[in-house]
Amino acid sequence: MDTMEQHQELEQEAIGPALPPPSAAQKSELFEEHNVEYELINGIPCYQPDHVVDGQVQIFERIGYDDKVGGTFLGLSADGKELVVRVAPIDALTHVVRAEAAFLCKVEAELQDWRLFSQVHKIFLTDDAWHMSLYFRGGPTLEQCFAMRNKFTLGTAGRLAEDVLNVIRCAHKHGYLVRNMDLNSFHYDAASRHLFMADISSLVKNISGDDGAPIASYAGCLDYAPCSDDGLVGARQDLETWFYQLVHLVLGELPWGSLSREEAGVKKAEFQKSKEFAELPEVFHKIAEVVIAKEYSVVEEEEYVKLAGLTEQIYKELGGVTDHEENMDFEREPTPDELPRFVACRADEIPTIAEEEEPAVEEENSE
Repeated sequence: MDTMEQHQELEQEAIGPALPPPSAAQKSELFEEHNVEYELINGIPCYQPDHVVDGQVQIFERIGYDDKVGGTFLGLSADGKELVVRVAPIDALTHVVRAEAAFLCKVEAELQDWRLFSQVHKIFLTDDAWHMSLYFRGGPTLEQCFAMRNKFTLGTAGRLAEDVLNVIRCAHKHGYLVRNMDLNSFHYDAASRHLFMADISSLVKNISGDDGAPIASYAGCLDYAPCSDDGLVGARQDLETWFYQLVHLVLGELPWGSLSREEAGVKKAEFQKSKEFAELPEVFHKIAEVVIAKEYSVVEEEEYVKLAGLTEQIYKELGGVTDHEENMDFEREPTPDELPRFVACRADEIPTIAEEEEPAVEEENSE
């Protein structure tokens, strides 16, 4: 795997890591060239199935395509690894895909942060595009998990909220804003039994203007949009949108979910005085005191620690979950028919390959 040391930084004004130097290992694990005709759309290749990109990856199918966020494909590496391939125009140094690469390389330099996002497989350049391949991590989206119940218990909602909070905290630590809490941006990894953020196209550098206010705009759905009148997002607003997501998972439906943009904004601003908010457990009120603020204030480290403790209180004290191995609301134990079955026998009863082939040899000799 490419490490952070292999990714030399581009010039200061560019966004994204430089290409790693070619190595013998990379050259030995290449596909034979197989070109399937494709076209460039606004500078981004629209690859077709079975096309081999620079010998590095064989395209399986296209799963996303947008001028602003680049092309997204599923593919295979030469050694059989399943990959997600992100593609950007060759001449756009500040394209979203390069920003994603810069962020992921920073994340991988930290010991545990990589678990919260996808991992970089390779970064390479062709004559007409800039590519980043990621190791594919399967699992349903949080939206799919939520659709199974449409409302989670505090034990499940609290654990999932803790995962999303860790994602936000990690992004902020590296100087980025998330801007999007959409349920489809997060996937549930059944192996680790935690959420990770798969779609990071909304992440941007946390940069403030001359007046100290952030210059990034909100990029998610209306349900979780912050109360700020100008639609700008700082670290505090990221946490506010996270809180609305948590409330959604617990209530099943937000009080402003079916309202127009203007009506939803008014309802959201008055939420802390509403009946729905009053009926939430006290721990939710304590979280709201930290995250819902109109000003663009810096989030201090002790505030992240406080939110982590309050979130833990939701699933431990209120939800009664003290073991992360307990099933989420959308999980179940396998039935006996789904479990693997093994035939028990003594070692001397297990036939060897030679013994299995012997009758066939004797039959040939008898002829």
